[in-house]
Order: sequence, then structure tokens, then C-alpha cells
Amino acid sequence: MSDYLCKGKGTNEIFCNCQFEEFILSDGTSQAVFNPIVLTTETIKVLERNYLVKITTMVDLQISAATTGVFGVDYKVERITGNSVTTLCSFNVSDDRSGDFTLNPVNTVCDTPPTGIHVYQLSISDNKCIPTSLRLTNNCRCINVTTLKNMY
Repeated sequence: MSDYLCKGKGTNEIFCNCQFEEFILSDGTSQAVFNPIVLTTETIKVLERNYLVKITTMVDLQISAATTGVFGVDYKVERITGNSVTTLCSFNVSDDRSGDFTLNPVNTVCDTPPTGIHVYQLSISDNKCIPTSLRLTNNCRCINVTTLKNMY
């Protein structure tokens, strides 16, 4: 990345949103409603062409499964510009173990947004949380965005 210049926090071009309080996605009861995680950045203004935006996201998922059964969540990073949503990456995080364990998906993706005002978003949503005895919690989730201007 030697062809890019990071302007730093003084010009609002490094953004971070980390949350550390416990969040319950599924409480393990048969009537459990899955509560999705949605984490967004502040508004990011791209006033010139030739910007690269690096988005790094992570989430820790604490799983407590009394029985073996496949569970999964969808991990998605998006750019929102007005009413337009662009998916930058999307993948499934799944496991079929029983017992207590933690999964820590981390992702870095780069974007070359058009000029305009954008928000970046990390979403964790339900995809096959089958075991009714599955408890799924989260204590840490982060989205970090750095804008870099191409110098050439």
C-alpha cells in the first residue's frame, strides 16, 4: 500500500465502532427469536475520486449447544450510499459441535467507492440456528474503516 496516503484522524478518515457489552443473539429456548447484530460506521464523505477504503470487521460468538446440530450465521459487510446497498463480502459461519466454544470470524475487504456520502455496515444474521438448545451470545464486535487516497 505504499502508493496510498492515510490522512489520519484529524480529517475524519479513520473510523472505528467497537462494542463490548453482551448481546444475546439466541437465548436457547424453543421460542427464541434471533436478534441480529447490525453495526455501522459514522458517515464517511468521499469528495474526490481515487480513494481506497479498507474495512476490517470482527465479531466473537460464544456458543453453548447442549446437543449436536448444525447452526450458522451470515456475516455480511456492506456499503450504504443513500438508498443503494452494495454487498462487499458475505459468507456463512457455521459449526456442528456441542458444548461451549467460541468462534472469531475476522474479515478485511477493500472498496473503491464513488464520490458521495457512505456508511459501512457489519451484519450478523440467522442462517440455520437449528438446535433449540443453542445459546448464542456476543461480547465484542468491531468495524474499522480507513480511507486512503491514491497518490498516483
